[in-house]
Amino acid sequence: MIDRIKKITPVRLKEFYRDILGYSFIRNHFQSDYKRKVLISYINRPFYSKHSFAHTNFHEAVAIADVFDSLEYKVDLIEYTKLRPFLPESYDVIFGLGESVEFALRHRAGNNKNPFVIWHGTGANPFFSNPLTIRRLKNAYDHFGALMFESTRFLDKVYPLSYVFSDLIILYGNEFTKRTYLEHTYSPIETIGPTSYFNHFQLEKKAMAKENYLWFGSAGVIHKGLDLLIDFFEKRPDLSLHICGDVEKEVKFHNAYARHLYKLPNIKYHGFLDVMSNRFRSLMETCAFAILPSCSEGIATSVVTTMANGGLIPIVTRNTGIDHNGCGISIDEISLEGIEQAIIKSQELTLEEIKIRSNQIQEHALENFSIDNFKKKLTNILINHLDK
Repeated sequence: MIDRIKKITPVRLKEFYRDILGYSFIRNHFQSDYKRKVLISYINRPFYSKHSFAHTNFHEAVAIADVFDSLEYKVDLIEYTKLRPFLPESYDVIFGLGESVEFALRHRAGNNKNPFVIWHGTGANPFFSNPLTIRRLKNAYDHFGALMFESTRFLDKVYPLSYVFSDLIILYGNEFTKRTYLEHTYSPIETIGPTSYFNHFQLEKKAMAKENYLWFGSAGVIHKGLDLLIDFFEKRPDLSLHICGDVEKEVKFHNAYARHLYKLPNIKYHGFLDVMSNRFRSLMETCAFAILPSCSEGIATSVVTTMANGGLIPIVTRNTGIDHNGCGISIDEISLEGIEQAIIKSQELTLEEIKIRSNQIQEHALENFSIDNFKKKLTNILINHLDK
């Protein structure tokens, strides 16, 4: 027990106590005296912890708060998994997702004192994504005889009032993502792109980039098709698959594929990589393609990050929410056959075509997924809907 306690770092201990002592709720973050008030129910760690590059939602959370402050709202913040009961009418706007948004909708009064509730959707409709992730789970079970539930992205808590009855939905996604909600909501939907961390690498693609593919993903590796990719590349020793992510945390999957991850010369497992690191930069130079046969996303920010930083050409399903404007390659079916057809198309590209598409992809990502673009679009959406 003593050894376990010693392993708790001061930083982790401090964050633990911050949560206990009330950092899950932050009152009037900017210490402003504006009359209008907003409660933002999202992630609070960005407001009391050292900046992290693990996920783009870290600086998106800060950007959302900044936008409301610029629109002259007093900003309260609450961790989306926490509920601190409140009078909904004490706020003009409730923004975000999770417990507080659902609470505000459940306690709506029959008068005009209700706050304007904005649900911030970060993925496709659970009624769309849950059956798909279970189907992928069944595929993997038939293949291995092991139920790798932790490698799905099944949402068992879906907060149905939030995306059915909110006054507005602001959704990470494109028109495809939006369509997954249209049959299940009475709310207007605005789409917005996520952001990417830009480290402004000056890259020069290595000569063998055409033969190198990158799977860059987070939790839920079966949901994101990594099992299919490993099975495919095992049979294609002339091509290489690079894998970046915390696969070790999904123990059943990691054990099932340990030989592939560590023994096959054309499958290279890198673990979790800091996008600001030289190792990540090297991968941006080594690979020509980012491949993600995911069954459901809002917009796959991992792919956006590779597009912005390395000009990697996306090879993706439409379910990833990525609009690649003809510069990428579509995976039409989440299967070995669908992956093979997409890989064949990528290998038919000449080096000159790859260079042209790579430049176009990077320009598109830098233009559409910057933090400035995110704040500008969010500001316009809020002005259009809140000032009516």
